[in-house]
Amino acid sequence: MSERFLHWLPAIASAFNPLLLLATLVITATGCRRKGMARTPFAICLGAALLIVFLLAHINRWAKLWPAHLLFPSGHFCFALGLATAICFCDWRWLPALAILLGAYGWLIVALGFHSWFDLAGSLALTPPVTWLILRAAPQQERQNDANPESLKSS
Repeated sequence: MSERFLHWLPAIASAFNPLLLLATLVITATGCRRKGMARTPFAICLGAALLIVFLLAHINRWAKLWPAHLLFPSGHFCFALGLATAICFCDWRWLPALAILLGAYGWLIVALGFHSWFDLAGSLALTPPVTWLILRAAPQQERQNDANPESLKSS
């Protein structure tokens, strides 16, 4: 690899989560509507899920529960996995592309020495289940029957 390209790898790693956040906002806004989910409660549940995952991912650093390995799990990878879980919650068709992107991001942060594969495995075990459970709590949007306005009058 050229040294010029290697110079950009930390910048790519730093830009990954903000770009994924923008993609999440766009994809979930349209995907939630198709699944009949209310967008605002979904966004609140996603924010709560990301906050809880953040706290769980960083409690080891703050409380020094496992002093030998303070970077476990990776907070950055947890954030990316939380966003990817939200996208897949709204539309499963994104799963293959996100798996490739997250694999590349994981390789990148390990190759740059920010984390080990062990940190990423911890993130993978923690984030998707926690995020999925919290997103399931988002209330469903009530749909009006636009095709039959008479049914609205009778209720």
